[in-house]
Amino acid sequence: MIPKPAHALNPFDTGAGAIMMCQEAHIGKGEMNMATLDAETRKYWQEHPDEVVSIIVRFEGDAEARTEALQKMGVEVKRRYRLTSSVSGTCPARVALKVARLSWVKAVDADRKLRIFGR
Repeated sequence: MIPKPAHALNPFDTGAGAIMMCQEAHIGKGEMNMATLDAETRKYWQEHPDEVVSIIVRFEGDAEARTEALQKMGVEVKRRYRLTSSVSGTCPARVALKVARLSWVKAVDADRKLRIFGR
């Protein structure tokens, strides 16, 4: 297991940020970054490649260019989050897996409703 750097231990982080920071510390720029996708989600998407999934993609680089590239790959971008250099949208699971392999993508997460204290 890769130890998380101290800055990744923010208790207010929603998960993607902690994963992203941990991976930035341990993955080189030219390497594939499939590790930014949790194993359970990756397995489900591999088993259901045609299922349309909701995703959040964090990236580095020019937001407009990255958004355009994602759209060309087949991601239907629903929202853009400029402060965090990320977008949310939908696409087939096989496309989400390809997105996770892009060198400029920091993290890919399934966009799900969060439940706190059973609510």
